[in-house]
Amino acid sequence: MSSEESGQLEYYNKQCLCRNKLCVRKCCSNDEIHVKENRKLQCNISENANFTKLNLDFYNFTKEANSLVNDSMIQLIDGSPCARGKYRMSKEDGELYYLQYNTGFLYTIEEETQEELFQTTNVDTFYTWNEYCIENKLTGDGDWETDYFVCFPSEVEPEQLMVYQPLAIGMIISIPFLFLTFAVYAIIPELQNLHGKSLMCYVFTLMFAYTLLAFIQLSPTQPDPWCEIIAFSIYYLFLVSFFWLNVMCFDIWWTFSGIGGFRSSRNAEQKKFFFYHLYAWGVPSAIITFSMIMQYHPAVPVTWYLPKLGSATTCWFAEKEGQLLYFHLPLFFVITCNVILFVSTAIKIIKIKRDTAMLKTKDSQRHESSNYTKDKQRFALYLKLFIVMGVNWTMELLSIVFESNDPKESSYAWLLTDLGNTLHGVLIFIIFVCKRQIWALLVKRYHVMMGRPYQANAAFSRTQTTSYSVSQSTDTTASQHGSVKLNSFN
Repeated sequence: MSSEESGQLEYYNKQCLCRNKLCVRKCCSNDEIHVKENRKLQCNISENANFTKLNLDFYNFTKEANSLVNDSMIQLIDGSPCARGKYRMSKEDGELYYLQYNTGFLYTIEEETQEELFQTTNVDTFYTWNEYCIENKLTGDGDWETDYFVCFPSEVEPEQLMVYQPLAIGMIISIPFLFLTFAVYAIIPELQNLHGKSLMCYVFTLMFAYTLLAFIQLSPTQPDPWCEIIAFSIYYLFLVSFFWLNVMCFDIWWTFSGIGGFRSSRNAEQKKFFFYHLYAWGVPSAIITFSMIMQYHPAVPVTWYLPKLGSATTCWFAEKEGQLLYFHLPLFFVITCNVILFVSTAIKIIKIKRDTAMLKTKDSQRHESSNYTKDKQRFALYLKLFIVMGVNWTMELLSIVFESNDPKESSYAWLLTDLGNTLHGVLIFIIFVCKRQIWALLVKRYHVMMGRPYQANAAFSRTQTTSYSVSQSTDTTASQHGSVKLNSFN
């Protein structure tokens, strides 16, 4: 007999048993109780038999009904039924729960709507012995108390599926574009400057973060250890991608600021890139180490705001407070820093444009027809900067601030902002790859790899005169301030 057939037989046997008995689900075996180990509740054998005896109170809806029940009527079913985990009911949080004297079902209501739910007796507030369990737990003073648990749903709610599936599809669409962007910059030597390498690191981490996130949204039922590993991996990869985005913004600002001079040796660029690596990987490592200490160290009080990563049904943060504090707060600081760097860079570019206009001679007025093209390219540069600096993530932060109390409305609000984030890979590909200059470099690289260097130079020269005129517009200013080439940022 297979394990699945054995489980079905056990289920039907318990169904028959509970027709004649008042079945109550115990989380652990009859001789075990809950003991907290490594900040998690574990089932351990208790030497004190009194601790294993559940102290049960029965109700008729919300009215006490212990007098209607005796021990001979009760049938304990041992073992947690929660395949995807469970959460503890808490009266301190306004959750009221009542064990029903006639069915053994757990009836739960919210304190503020108790009267309304009692009148309507909404069946959605009942949990069968396959959906809840009860267990004793040792307390700090050596005594015990009884906890009530409700299982996480075994299947994703329809409202959640309406959000998960489009987002997963969006990320699946983005992943190939992120890979192509990485591949293009990896095979073209001319693009492997400091800016190009930073972009490759950003795309690389974002690609793997999207891959893991799409996986858990398409297959959300993951066992606890894997769920935690995946959750922390996604958390870390997204943090690293944010900080590489910050590195790119800082590098562009540094180039136009003139603080370190415009000319840099290859050795200086390598040192700068090394420090960029330390920052972009080191700060997220420090953040995730702190989060893991807060989640797993036994000395951290449970009353504090903990990350609770990998303990919910989506292999992500279990509570909004933890997500805001450990994920969105660092994100907020990075976005704020990026916006400041963007504004400062834009102001510097405008100043360069003015300086260029002042240095124009009468002969240069003959090239007036090219000014419109130059302005368009400058505008495209501003747009690229602003998109890369996280407009979509700013919108996500706003969606949290204005989050509705209605889960359905909140899901739809998140859908609009998250869809923009999931398609980020397509935007990156369009911005950094879909350009005539990149295509010319690809053709040139192809001819070189095929052993036709003369054709490579000929193909590249045909497009050289029609691309990247932004660099030409800054050459005059470069003679005053140093050599600035914008083509490495386009």
